[in-house]
Amino acid sequence: MRCRVAMLAALFMLVAGIDSVRATVAVKVIGPMRVEVIPANLTIVIGDTQPMQAFLESFRGFQQPQQHRLLTATWTSSNPGVATINSSTGLVTAVAKGVTLIRAQSGPFRGTTLLTVTPKLNSITVTPAGQTIPQGTTLQFTATGNYADASTADLTGQVTWASTDQTIATIVPGGMATASSNNTGGAFIQATYNSVMGQTDLTVGPAALVSISVTPKNPSVAKGNPQQFTATGTYTNSAQIDITTSVTWGSSDMTKATISNTGVASTLAEGQTTISATLSGKTDSTVLTIGPAVVNQVQVSPHSAGTIPLGNTYQFMATAYYTDGSTLDVTSNGGTTWSSNNQGVATVSAGLVTSHSQGNNVQITASYSGFSDVGTTTRPYGA
Repeated sequence: MRCRVAMLAALFMLVAGIDSVRATVAVKVIGPMRVEVIPANLTIVIGDTQPMQAFLESFRGFQQPQQHRLLTATWTSSNPGVATINSSTGLVTAVAKGVTLIRAQSGPFRGTTLLTVTPKLNSITVTPAGQTIPQGTTLQFTATGNYADASTADLTGQVTWASTDQTIATIVPGGMATASSNNTGGAFIQATYNSVMGQTDLTVGPAALVSISVTPKNPSVAKGNPQQFTATGTYTNSAQIDITTSVTWGSSDMTKATISNTGVASTLAEGQTTISATLSGKTDSTVLTIGPAVVNQVQVSPHSAGTIPLGNTYQFMATAYYTDGSTLDVTSNGGTTWSSNNQGVATVSAGLVTSHSQGNNVQITASYSGFSDVGTTTRPYGA
């Protein structure tokens, strides 16, 4: 009886151990798997060969490392007319232009990738060829692949671009070249793809005029007064240069104002005219408004009256001069102010000086429209 109990206990422990092993195996299941074929999405040339490899990619869980194991696979090509593949070694041979699907099968696992076959690239043509561009400007280049089967393809986005002199011009992926803003000269623009290189020469010349700015903008000036205009040129290298004496100046109404080749407008009549500056096909303009002539000088005459006998009078005259060259007698004008610097000796009204006592060098001043002039007596007053 005791023997049977011992045997039953041993059997129970053995079964429990087996269950424990089964539980351990269940915990170590590695989860989803897939086959990765490399190199993926490959492009090769007709006649070339390429070994392919297949890896088993397993996932242990979220954010855990993937495990790769090189598989022994059976290889096939969906289009042997484009490329064949050795079923056991995975060596691809490119046959003709086209696309085929490469498959790797290992037991229940399968992986695929696309393979593109192209003709041999004979040369690359870079266009536009032999260009000259101004400082600071850009030029888009294109690279065209010329293949052995006489076909062509746009390789602009695939080639490696380079400039042989980056102090003259630089170029970025995609083929956009930028001319130096400081230097002029020549450089070769090169495009390279799969060890095949094409190039063209690029010359950077002086900066070109981009725009003109005429200043001042929309000024107003009195008839007869000159107006100086300035023309500033902005160039492709961002330089701003005074080109006042280089532009061609013009006035839309020559009866209102004319303009010299140095940008000085001469005003002739009241009204408006458009002043323009033109150079190298660029132009800018502004409107000049011409108002009535204004006083720019007052003159008292005579400037020296000499001696005025005591109790006598002397008439000074005041003349206003205008910007258009006209004059106006303002001696008795209500807007004219007369004054004496020594009223005890002489007084003045409307230019008429009256002597009251003896004195010397009395100054008589006439003021009109913001301008003044002085007349004097140079000898002592006396009876």
